[in-house]
Amino acid sequence: MRSIGINFLLTLLAALISVAAGETLIRIFLPSFDPAKQIFFYKGGLEKPTLGPPNLSLKQTSTSDDFDVHISFNKYGLRDHKVVSNGQTGDLYVVGDSFAFGWGVEKIDRFSNKLEEFTGRTIYNLATPGDFENYNNLLKHAIVLGAKIRQVIISICMENDLKLYKSIALQSNSPVKKKSYTITFQGLKQFLKTHSALYIFISSTIHRNSKAKSIAKKLGLITGVTEGFSQIYFDMETINNSISKLLDVVKSFKPVFLVIPSRGLWIGEKQEITRKIHNTFVKKVMSLGYDVIDMRPIFESTKMPMNFYFKNDGHWSPKGHYAAARALQAYFQEVKQ
Repeated sequence: MRSIGINFLLTLLAALISVAAGETLIRIFLPSFDPAKQIFFYKGGLEKPTLGPPNLSLKQTSTSDDFDVHISFNKYGLRDHKVVSNGQTGDLYVVGDSFAFGWGVEKIDRFSNKLEEFTGRTIYNLATPGDFENYNNLLKHAIVLGAKIRQVIISICMENDLKLYKSIALQSNSPVKKKSYTITFQGLKQFLKTHSALYIFISSTIHRNSKAKSIAKKLGLITGVTEGFSQIYFDMETINNSISKLLDVVKSFKPVFLVIPSRGLWIGEKQEITRKIHNTFVKKVMSLGYDVIDMRPIFESTKMPMNFYFKNDGHWSPKGHYAAARALQAYFQEVKQ
């Protein structure tokens, strides 16, 4: 029994040494897989927005081989070469989550940059990953920096922006709860993705090999694009609460809402419910007198709506951003007339 225990410890030690060696060698000879060089954010809270690391250029690489792009943050932690403190009332300001941020696409391919190219108007992109609360914080932050904001484009992600929001007053008065940590498979994968170069390398290698990818899917190590859509349900309270929060965000501005449709409209088992949520939300916002650009009918008119998204990642490809920029261009041309 003692020899078995010693052999186990020696085997474990050898495995740990191998992992450490692999981690070190990959960081040295394949630096593109180094998680320290991959994109990250400083998460906000209450009235503080989520921002990127100031004056830093990073990589954003998809382990599923969907994208490999460069991300540069300015001195304010925003992905914009322009200085937002110079923003004037005649300029346009884009606020949203990772879609508006341009997740997985080069900066020049984002809908905000394309719209600036098409219209000649100065556009400031304030977007970082988050929800309506973060949008509110980003706008306030830009104003504190000196931006004179009047007209805003608010992108709304129908996959995760709709939720039950608490008021800021309620949040600040709520007792701080102790965090409880539960280890999940998805949580472990996310941890490794942000901490291990070896994991990123292995994951990327598997995704690039069709046979290895097929085996990984059968073992449940790789989830499909429909992951998470089974949790969708229709709740009028959530829709009303989300709209209330959204209108509170834009109460001091002239907004146009860009609706980013959920992929659950076209894939997964909850397509009918997803359509009901989408239609209810859009109709209610429009009934309140707000301008809405809904990308759903634009995508569906091509008969291939999923072609506007990356194959494995849930964000828009450059094709999706281009379509949104053209839709926004048409809107602003019509408004001027």
